[in-house]
Amino acid sequence: MHIDIPGGVLEKWQNIVDTMAKIIAVPAGLIMRIVDDDIQVLVSSQTEGNPYHPGDREKLPGSGLYCETVIRKNTQLLVPDARQDEHWRNNPDIRLNMVSYLGFPIRWPDQTPFGTICVLDNKKNAYSQLHEHLLTQFRDVIEQYLQLIHVNVQLSVAKAEMEVLNGQLKVLASTDSLTGVLNRRRFDEVFEQEWRRAARAHTPLSLLLVDVDHFKHLNDDFGHLRGDDALKMVALALRTMAARAGDVVARYGGEEFAVLLPRTSPDKAQLLAETIRRGIERTVLFKAENDNITGTVCIGVAGQIPAEGDDPLQMMQAADMALYRAKLRGRNRVEA
Repeated sequence: MHIDIPGGVLEKWQNIVDTMAKIIAVPAGLIMRIVDDDIQVLVSSQTEGNPYHPGDREKLPGSGLYCETVIRKNTQLLVPDARQDEHWRNNPDIRLNMVSYLGFPIRWPDQTPFGTICVLDNKKNAYSQLHEHLLTQFRDVIEQYLQLIHVNVQLSVAKAEMEVLNGQLKVLASTDSLTGVLNRRRFDEVFEQEWRRAARAHTPLSLLLVDVDHFKHLNDDFGHLRGDDALKMVALALRTMAARAGDVVARYGGEEFAVLLPRTSPDKAQLLAETIRRGIERTVLFKAENDNITGTVCIGVAGQIPAEGDDPLQMMQAADMALYRAKLRGRNRVEA
């Protein structure tokens, strides 16, 4: 199947490969596409030391490339160090000094192969479960785009454009333009809805308030554009780790984020908060003068089973007070 990928979608995919290469701190993030009997670099991260360029292509059958195995077996592939692996030590990517690989298959809606999404490193890299989860989340986003593209091809151009436009307007009205998560106004609406739903169903509802530590110093030391990059990375990490259906991530104001967790007890919310704290602590927020700049967050946790007549503002205030305690007690903490 060959369908042209619109330029606007390719721009979004470029953001995806750039983001995952920065977060994982590797030279190369790629989206590969099958073209006839070839495998082609469709999108390549704009990162230092990346030897792959959009349009590069090779014959796929018998190539010995990492991506050939991913596509043939229709499953993920992790190669921590090809130099130490009898099966991979002679693969073509070694010539480019790409010695470690993590990749996943990308499929069309009918499950036929489209290509792969992957990262490669010029040193040994076992990657983490967070990295694997990040790539699968991005793979799912790309497959959702492919599904939309496939549908649009079967519809009239006018109808498809109208649907896309309406969807974009709805997203723009409810999302934060910098980070892509929900904005404060939309979050307040969702919070009210989930509170009422939890009260009717007698199910727990939990809230995390997440604040980036020493964000003013980050802006002062590196500039507001780098500060914006840091907020984008934190938002992406939150979306990656609070990724169940129904979980809601929003930019609540400045460097503060809110994570709403339906059907989640306070104890489980606190465990997730600690996972988020550790994950962000290990995340590269941005690079400055060849240094990987990291940061930390404070998280306040609150939760309850709402009852008819309860005020949702009380849970918000409880989370806010917990966040305040985390700041007072040294930052890079979770408090409930």
